[in-house]
Amino acid sequence: MTKEQNVLIKTSPEIIYLQVSEDKEHFNEPFPHGEENITWCADSVLDCEIKYIRADFADALTKPLEEKINHWVIMTNTYADNLELHKAKIAELEARIAEQQKELDARQAKIDSLMLEYCHDEMSESQIDNWATYQEPVSIKELDDCKDAVVMLYEASEIGFDYCKQHWDMDSTPLNKIESALLATSAIVEGYKK
Repeated sequence: MTKEQNVLIKTSPEIIYLQVSEDKEHFNEPFPHGEENITWCADSVLDCEIKYIRADFADALTKPLEEKINHWVIMTNTYADNLELHKAKIAELEARIAEQQKELDARQAKIDSLMLEYCHDEMSESQIDNWATYQEPVSIKELDDCKDAVVMLYEASEIGFDYCKQHWDMDSTPLNKIESALLATSAIVEGYKK
Protein backbone atom coordinates (compact mmCIF):
# COMPACT_ATOMS: atom_id res chain seq x y z
CA MET A 1 0.00 0.00 0.00
CA THR A 2 1.39 3.38 -1.00
CA LYS A 3 1.47 6.41 1.23
CA GLU A 4 -1.22 8.08 -0.90
CA GLN A 5 -3.49 5.04 -0.60
CA ASN A 6 -2.91 4.99 3.13
CA VAL A 7 -3.92 8.66 3.40
CA LEU A 8 -7.03 7.97 1.34
CA ILE A 9 -8.08 5.12 3.61
CA LYS A 10 -7.31 6.92 6.86
CA THR A 11 -9.35 9.97 5.81
CA SER A 12 -12.40 8.03 4.60
CA PRO A 13 -15.45 7.48 6.87
CA GLU A 14 -14.96 4.77 9.47
CA ILE A 15 -18.63 3.79 9.32
CA ILE A 16 -21.04 4.10 6.39
CA TYR A 17 -24.61 3.04 5.76
CA LEU A 18 -25.61 1.39 2.50
CA GLN A 19 -28.96 3.02 1.68
CA VAL A 20 -31.45 0.49 0.31
CA SER A 21 -34.91 2.03 0.74
CA GLU A 22 -37.29 3.75 3.09
CA ASP A 23 -39.34 0.56 3.54
CA LYS A 24 -38.42 -1.66 6.54
CA GLU A 25 -40.15 -4.59 4.86
CA HIS A 26 -37.26 -4.75 2.38
CA PHE A 27 -35.17 -6.34 5.19
CA ASN A 28 -37.16 -9.53 4.43
CA GLU A 29 -36.14 -9.53 0.75
CA PRO A 30 -32.85 -10.39 -1.03
CA PHE A 31 -30.36 -7.59 -1.63
CA PRO A 32 -31.31 -5.71 -4.83
CA HIS A 33 -28.12 -6.24 -6.84
CA GLY A 34 -27.81 -3.98 -9.89
CA GLU A 35 -30.12 -1.29 -8.56
CA GLU A 36 -28.78 2.12 -9.56
CA ASN A 37 -30.53 3.93 -6.73
CA ILE A 38 -28.50 2.10 -4.03
CA THR A 39 -26.19 4.69 -2.44
CA TRP A 40 -24.24 5.09 0.75
CA CYS A 41 -24.06 7.75 3.44
CA ALA A 42 -21.81 8.41 6.43
CA ASP A 43 -24.98 8.87 8.52
CA SER A 44 -28.00 6.67 9.15
CA VAL A 45 -30.74 8.05 6.89
CA LEU A 46 -33.23 5.48 5.56
CA ASP A 47 -35.30 2.84 7.37
CA CYS A 48 -33.75 0.01 5.33
CA GLU A 49 -29.98 0.33 5.32
CA ILE A 50 -26.87 -1.81 5.98
CA LYS A 51 -24.13 -0.68 8.34
CA TYR A 52 -20.50 -1.13 7.18
CA ILE A 53 -17.32 -0.59 9.17
CA ARG A 54 -14.03 0.18 7.44
CA ALA A 55 -11.76 -2.91 7.61
CA ASP A 56 -8.74 -1.23 9.20
CA PHE A 57 -10.99 0.51 11.73
CA ALA A 58 -12.67 -2.82 12.57
CA ASP A 59 -9.24 -4.42 12.93
CA ALA A 60 -8.16 -1.65 15.29
CA LEU A 61 -11.28 -2.26 17.39
CA THR A 62 -10.95 -6.03 17.52
CA LYS A 63 -7.16 -6.38 17.76
CA PRO A 64 -6.94 -5.48 21.49
CA LEU A 65 -9.77 -7.91 22.17
CA GLU A 66 -8.04 -10.63 20.16
CA GLU A 67 -4.81 -9.98 22.05
CA LYS A 68 -6.65 -10.29 25.36
CA ILE A 69 -8.35 -13.48 24.21
CA ASN A 70 -5.03 -14.95 23.07
CA HIS A 71 -3.45 -13.93 26.37
CA TRP A 72 -6.20 -15.63 28.35
CA VAL A 73 -6.00 -18.74 26.16
CA ILE A 74 -2.27 -18.98 26.87
CA MET A 75 -2.87 -18.32 30.59
CA THR A 76 -5.65 -20.92 30.70
CA ASN A 77 -3.51 -23.54 28.96
CA THR A 78 -0.60 -22.76 31.29
CA TYR A 79 -2.90 -22.99 34.30
CA ALA A 80 -4.32 -26.30 33.04
CA ASP A 81 -0.81 -27.69 32.52
CA ASN A 82 0.26 -26.52 35.99
CA LEU A 83 -2.92 -27.94 37.49
CA GLU A 84 -2.25 -31.37 36.00
CA LEU A 85 1.36 -31.17 37.19
CA HIS A 86 0.24 -30.25 40.72
CA LYS A 87 -2.38 -33.01 40.69
CA ALA A 88 0.31 -35.53 39.77
CA LYS A 89 2.60 -34.25 42.53
CA ILE A 90 -0.25 -34.33 45.06
CA ALA A 91 -1.10 -37.91 44.06
CA GLU A 92 2.56 -38.87 44.44
CA LEU A 93 2.76 -37.25 47.89
CA GLU A 94 -0.49 -38.90 48.99
CA ALA A 95 0.88 -42.29 47.90
CA ARG A 96 4.11 -41.70 49.82
CA ILE A 97 2.18 -40.58 52.91
CA ALA A 98 -0.06 -43.66 52.69
CA GLU A 99 3.01 -45.91 52.38
CA GLN A 100 4.72 -44.26 55.34
CA GLN A 101 1.53 -44.48 57.39
CA LYS A 102 1.29 -48.17 56.52
CA GLU A 103 4.88 -48.68 57.66
CA LEU A 104 4.25 -46.76 60.90
CA ASP A 105 1.11 -48.82 61.55
CA ALA A 106 3.06 -52.04 61.01
CA ARG A 107 5.79 -50.93 63.42
CA GLN A 108 3.21 -49.86 66.01
CA ALA A 109 1.42 -53.20 65.64
CA LYS A 110 4.74 -54.99 66.21
CA ILE A 111 5.42 -52.89 69.32
CA ASP A 112 1.91 -53.52 70.65
CA SER A 113 2.22 -57.24 69.92
CA LEU A 114 5.52 -57.45 71.81
CA MET A 115 4.12 -55.48 74.73
CA LEU A 116 1.03 -57.69 74.82
CA GLU A 117 3.27 -60.75 74.96
CA TYR A 118 5.91 -59.55 77.44
CA CYS A 119 4.42 -56.68 79.43
CA HIS A 120 0.68 -56.56 78.81
CA ASP A 121 0.07 -55.20 82.29
CA GLU A 122 1.94 -52.04 81.31
CA MET A 123 -0.22 -51.40 78.24
CA SER A 124 -2.77 -48.63 78.39
CA GLU A 125 -6.36 -49.19 77.30
CA SER A 126 -5.78 -47.12 74.18
CA GLN A 127 -2.76 -49.26 73.25
CA ILE A 128 -4.82 -52.42 73.58
CA ASP A 129 -7.61 -50.89 71.52
CA ASN A 130 -5.07 -49.83 68.89
CA TRP A 131 -3.62 -53.34 68.81
CA ALA A 132 -7.11 -54.80 68.39
CA THR A 133 -7.80 -52.45 65.48
CA TYR A 134 -5.13 -54.10 63.34
CA GLN A 135 -6.12 -57.69 64.09
CA GLU A 136 -7.69 -59.58 61.21
CA PRO A 137 -10.78 -61.62 62.00
CA VAL A 138 -10.39 -65.40 61.84
CA SER A 139 -12.83 -67.29 59.64
CA ILE A 140 -14.97 -70.10 61.02
CA LYS A 141 -12.99 -72.62 58.96
CA GLU A 142 -9.68 -71.32 60.29
CA LEU A 143 -11.04 -71.47 63.84
CA ASP A 144 -12.28 -75.04 63.32
CA ASP A 145 -8.90 -76.01 61.86
CA CYS A 146 -7.17 -74.55 64.94
CA LYS A 147 -9.51 -76.46 67.25
CA ASP A 148 -8.83 -79.71 65.36
CA ALA A 149 -5.07 -79.06 65.61
CA VAL A 150 -5.35 -78.46 69.38
CA VAL A 151 -7.32 -81.70 69.81
CA MET A 152 -4.75 -83.65 67.78
CA LEU A 153 -1.88 -82.08 69.72
CA TYR A 154 -3.59 -82.88 73.02
CA GLU A 155 -4.20 -86.51 72.03
CA ALA A 156 -0.60 -86.85 70.85
CA SER A 157 0.56 -85.36 74.16
CA GLU A 158 -1.54 -87.90 76.08
CA ILE A 159 0.05 -90.74 74.14
CA GLY A 160 3.48 -89.30 74.77
CA PHE A 161 2.71 -88.81 78.45
CA ASP A 162 1.54 -92.45 78.83
CA TYR A 163 4.75 -93.62 77.16
CA CYS A 164 6.87 -91.44 79.43
CA LYS A 165 5.11 -92.74 82.55
CA GLN A 166 6.19 -96.26 81.65
CA HIS A 167 9.84 -95.30 81.22
CA TRP A 168 10.39 -92.35 83.58
CA ASP A 169 10.21 -91.79 87.27
CA MET A 170 6.75 -90.29 87.95
CA ASP A 171 8.25 -87.90 90.48
CA SER A 172 10.35 -86.19 87.82
CA THR A 173 9.65 -82.50 87.34
CA PRO A 174 9.14 -82.68 83.53
CA LEU A 175 6.45 -85.33 83.88
CA ASN A 176 4.69 -83.36 86.59
CA LYS A 177 4.64 -80.27 84.37
CA ILE A 178 3.30 -82.24 81.41
CA GLU A 179 0.58 -83.77 83.55
CA SER A 180 -0.41 -80.37 84.93
CA ALA A 181 -0.59 -78.92 81.43
CA LEU A 182 -2.75 -81.81 80.20
CA LEU A 183 -5.13 -81.45 83.14
CA ALA A 184 -5.37 -77.69 82.60
CA THR A 185 -6.26 -78.04 78.92
CA SER A 186 -8.44 -81.15 79.11
CA ALA A 187 -11.68 -79.19 79.66
CA ILE A 188 -10.93 -76.90 76.70
CA VAL A 189 -10.15 -79.85 74.45
CA GLU A 190 -13.34 -81.65 75.47
CA GLY A 191 -15.25 -78.51 74.53
CA TYR A 192 -13.59 -78.49 71.11
CA LYS A 193 -14.58 -82.13 70.50
CA LYS A 194 -18.29 -81.33 70.86
